[in-house]
Amino acid sequence: MEKTQVRSGIISPLIIIALVIVIVIGGLLTWQQVRQTISSQTNYSTATNGYGIGKKSTVSKTTKALWRFDGQNWQGKVATGANCDDNAPLTSSLSQDLSLATARLYPGQTRGNDYKAHGGLIFDNQRNLVRINLPVDATLYEGSRYLEMGEEQILIDLQTDCGWLLRFDHLAKVGPELADSIAELPAPLADQSQTHPIDPVRLQAGTLIASEIGFKKLNRTTVDFGLYNLKQKNQVSQTANWQKEHSELQQLGAHGVCWFDYLIPADQALVNKLPAGDSAAGALSDYCE
Repeated sequence: MEKTQVRSGIISPLIIIALVIVIVIGGLLTWQQVRQTISSQTNYSTATNGYGIGKKSTVSKTTKALWRFDGQNWQGKVATGANCDDNAPLTSSLSQDLSLATARLYPGQTRGNDYKAHGGLIFDNQRNLVRINLPVDATLYEGSRYLEMGEEQILIDLQTDCGWLLRFDHLAKVGPELADSIAELPAPLADQSQTHPIDPVRLQAGTLIASEIGFKKLNRTTVDFGLYNLKQKNQVSQTANWQKEHSELQQLGAHGVCWFDYLIPADQALVNKLPAGDSAAGALSDYCE
């Protein structure tokens, strides 16, 4: 009996020590797994963030002052230190697919029943797969999601440091660096294309604005683009006839320009060869000579 009691007295502490070791090792392994899980989740969030695995976003929020329209005029000033050339406000290509364009729409003309301060590009037989790039550093600050002919369309406005506004419309799928901003916009409603504010985001020239454009169901591949000098009104808007016909268009129509003339040389060479895309208005334009 005494031997049995002695063995039990020796074995019990060993068992306790062994259990402690197992618990400690198990705890360490569990903590390591937790750390790895947290790390992997953090890396995934940083890497993807809606922009694709392994790619860091170049999107940055900005507090740069933007020009504001007061009902008659734009109020603002060129950013301090901005290197501005109003003869060449665009610094990079509008699209690497520009050679696929089949026609152009002129800005400053009446198409259908409405006066259009913007122009556009038509890409026949491209199944909407046309890439559009931002042709200059700019700040995205407002946009719209709306339904037209049963399809969601996206419109965005951006401003440059030099007092130029760029408008893109009929975007079907925006680039990854715009996705989070577009998600801020209200749900699309039929024919309600009025713009809504977006937290201002700074984008670099060359940023992919859209990877798909136009109307997919109709296989109509087109994009609208307008360029506006906010610092001054265009010449035609100073005429009595234009004011009589379009006095309500002070915000954009009075500041629109012939953006064909402001593209980088390589883009100009391609666009200037294109025929007019509107059969009724043709090449008539208040902005383009």
